[in-house]
Amino acid sequence: MALPIILQDGAQRWPEGWIVLGLLGAAGLPAAWLAARRVHQPAGGTMALLNARECRRIAPTLIGYGVFGAGYVGYMTFIMALLQEQGGSSEQMIWFWFTLGLVSAVTNLLWGRLLGAFSDGRGPALVFATAMLGTLPVLLYPGPVAMFLSAILFGGSFMAGPTSITIVAQRQLSPASWTAAISLLTVGFAFGQTIGPILAGAISDVTGSIEAGFWVSPLLLAIAACVNLLQRPPVPAESPALAGKSS
Repeated sequence: MALPIILQDGAQRWPEGWIVLGLLGAAGLPAAWLAARRVHQPAGGTMALLNARECRRIAPTLIGYGVFGAGYVGYMTFIMALLQEQGGSSEQMIWFWFTLGLVSAVTNLLWGRLLGAFSDGRGPALVFATAMLGTLPVLLYPGPVAMFLSAILFGGSFMAGPTSITIVAQRQLSPASWTAAISLLTVGFAFGQTIGPILAGAISDVTGSIEAGFWVSPLLLAIAACVNLLQRPPVPAESPALAGKSS
């Protein structure tokens, strides 16, 4: 709610907006610190690197998460330029980001229960497919309704991406491998974030159309969802969760 109030007098007040965002971030540090203190070290320590067998086991999740990073950041990088090209006003832009952020904060709390029901790649695939659907309204039906529908669908799904792949890693690997797995998956995601804007920007430059480059996002998000469907359930005898129940 803070940013729309600050920016109602014009975009020239963005410096004050960034200061408020910084203060809000600082205000959240105590709660984050307390939450981190409650995280216990896995029994038996942690592994610095995954072995070849573990890498093969989560390969679809790694590849899919990297492609998701490329599609996600393409949307976040070029959505403003696309909306401006379609005639969106500064006030609409402010409320677009407010809607996207608010929906993201609320729905991310709801995704956990749903994603916890999956031990294979269906959880990430569902998240990535929903994000893909969120990119389409502004491409197919430009206008204010499409703008906010996109904010709701995309905002309500993209932040669940890290949650979904974390659950897969926890279900597929032993606790000692979780840290190494999340690190590897984060590197894959970061690589995708590097490639996405370059690819979308190159297409936009060649075609002279922001919309043409923006189509990269739904395409990559659809590919990410399909790749993650290749992630098979953990082998029952090796699944950490199932092993704990049988002991």
